Amino acid sequence: MATRDEVLRFRIETQGVKDVEKVADAFDTVKKSADNADPAAKKLIDDLERLGKEKGAVESFVRLKAQLTETRDRLTQATAGLEALRKEFGNADGSSKQVTAQFKKAEQAIADLTKAERAQALEFQKASGALAKAGIDADKLADAD
Repeated sequence: MATRDEVLRFRIETQGVKDVEKVADAFDTVKKSADNADPAAKKLIDDLERLGKEKGAVESFVRLKAQLTETRDRLTQATAGLEALRKEFGNADGSSKQVTAQFKKAEQAIADLTKAERAQALEFQKASGALAKAGIDADKLADAD
């Protein structure tokens, strides 16, 4: 269901400012009526709002999981690359500036990816906790993806 602001924006875009005040007044009337609605209607409204929030939490969880997976993959690749450089460095004459520069660049990439992975893991953990609090099994959701 569209929010009051969305409907008003749509009316302004399609019909101009004309009749927008009437629509705003109608929304206010509906809100007042809803405030006086019976408990079942209020519960339905609350449930719909909660479902909207849960949908956003699930979408955020899925997005965070994808980002975390990508970062972990990149970190694994960077670590493997660093190990290859270490072997190359061990076989080199030890004074090769190019190998030293690549080595430092690889170490920095791993440090950056590690920092990103930790931050994403924390956000993922928070999202998982929020879903659990809402009664959604985050483990099953993560496994389903």
